[in-house]
Amino acid sequence: MRLVIIFYSICILASFLAIFVKYRKESLYKYVKLAPVMILFLLLLVLSVLSGGTRFSYFVAAGLLFSMFGDFFLLDDSRYLIPGMISFSLAHIIYIAAFFHTDLSITVPGIVIAVFSLIYVFNVKTFLRTGFQKKMFLPVLVYCALITAMNLAAQSYEAGRGGLSVLSIGAALFYVSDAFLSWEVIVEKYKASALIVLASYYSAQMLIAYKAVQSILSVPIL
Repeated sequence: MRLVIIFYSICILASFLAIFVKYRKESLYKYVKLAPVMILFLLLLVLSVLSGGTRFSYFVAAGLLFSMFGDFFLLDDSRYLIPGMISFSLAHIIYIAAFFHTDLSITVPGIVIAVFSLIYVFNVKTFLRTGFQKKMFLPVLVYCALITAMNLAAQSYEAGRGGLSVLSIGAALFYVSDAFLSWEVIVEKYKASALIVLASYYSAQMLIAYKAVQSILSVPIL
């Protein structure tokens, strides 16, 4: 328990540092961006060795690993956008596998996210008109479908276990992060983008990892 609190404290500090560096000293950003997710990944590895992992925690650890690959590719803005999208797409597929269960439930948050996805894709399409951007519509559409499916799986997973909780909130925050990030890359940049994208992204990964840690320890952490 104490180990988990220590790791999460370091992860939170690393998240604040990444956001601060992004705004104040961007040249150092590449050295700290991956740190929060890497800390969560290491936490799951350590707990798996000490306490024995679960199917859920192994899948989440794999999702964190591919998320780190995505973070690495996206360090150079849009230059490696496709490899970054592929890495995060694989992370979402793995998360879907982790959250999937036979007793699927349709939830109100899930419906809201699905409707928002359709509206968002329609609006983004108007900006993907020529050249490279036009070719990006299909990858964006596929990626949007995957992250929507991941959210629906997370909402359904939690609905079968008592309703809204950290996993469903984490999945929704992941969606928020990617929505703002893709808008920044495809449409236009704005001053608060790094704060919104990174804060929601790191929070999402921490909440998803929390559920994995809980599956190993079988008790709430906080």
